Amino acid sequence: EWEAATQRLMFNHQANAPSDDAQSLISELMEVDDPMKEYLHHSSEWDCGKRRLLNCRQHAFAAGEKLSTNQTLGLAERTLALAARIQQPSATSSDLRDFLDATAAIKHADVFRLSENQRLAFFVNLYHLMLVHAFIVLGPPTSGLAWVSYFNTIAFQASDDIFSLSELEHNIIRCKMTYPSQFVSRFILPKSTYPFALSQGDFRINFVLHSGSTSYPIANVPTYRVETLDEQLSRTTADFLSKTVTLVQKGRQEISITLPKVCQWFAMDFGDGTANGILRTIGPYLCDDKQSILKSIWNEKSSKFDISSWSIKYLPFNFECQNLKIEGTDDFEI
Repeated sequence: EWEAATQRLMFNHQANAPSDDAQSLISELMEVDDPMKEYLHHSSEWDCGKRRLLNCRQHAFAAGEKLSTNQTLGLAERTLALAARIQQPSATSSDLRDFLDATAAIKHADVFRLSENQRLAFFVNLYHLMLVHAFIVLGPPTSGLAWVSYFNTIAFQASDDIFSLSELEHNIIRCKMTYPSQFVSRFILPKSTYPFALSQGDFRINFVLHSGSTSYPIANVPTYRVETLDEQLSRTTADFLSKTVTLVQKGRQEISITLPKVCQWFAMDFGDGTANGILRTIGPYLCDDKQSILKSIWNEKSSKFDISSWSIKYLPFNFECQNLKIEGTDDFEI
């Protein structure tokens, strides 16, 4: 009964059904078991603080040999493949159990054996996996204020440690990158440190990490693999920018440029943090027409684009959520 209610709730989230129907299903699920209590656990093994572990269906015992590099990478890829399966209308309760068991197996991952690129692929996949897992069993956050609590609470255990979605993003994946420019973010984002955090930054990560917001123009999320990682990062960046960057030229000195909000929030990830720095960094990832406009306003003498501060606008960030659609799992054997 609990599994059936969970599946109906899951597909309700995916279909964006009316709120009354959603509330009815939530109530039905709550009568069976409180999903917050059922899925989010306060571990007695770890100092969780406000974090609650989501991948807690099975216990993990530190015994035997550590997982190999390929086994660790395969854990995230296999679980994403299972996530893609349960997103289908034909998904069964058995598929759901397999998915929950697979998320628990992530506890056994050994990221200390991974190279920098391998860790990047693993952690980006894990970020999207955690988000899909949370959306499936809890639903997405319902407001901007709810986002803060949601991303700081939802946590996974992996590689002998625990981390929330927010810690995974800002303290592991973006460890060597900038914090958001908003003043308040300095007080609400975690300050945790992790020995396996990435040691290099990459501005493309700003477009690759999909938070579920509808501000991200594409709901599809690829499964990132080490052997094609650089190509995938560039493709995702180009796809994102193609749908969020506009350049309208009315004359040599008249141009209107619109950029995604992440370019403003994390401006220092793009060179010197200025509008010119941002445009120089993202320029190679724009389509030919937009690159031509940029070339037409490039000033060789000053090595800058001839733009004024009022020429740049940033799209607003929308806290409404969409369900991620996992791609690139068809060739993965479950």
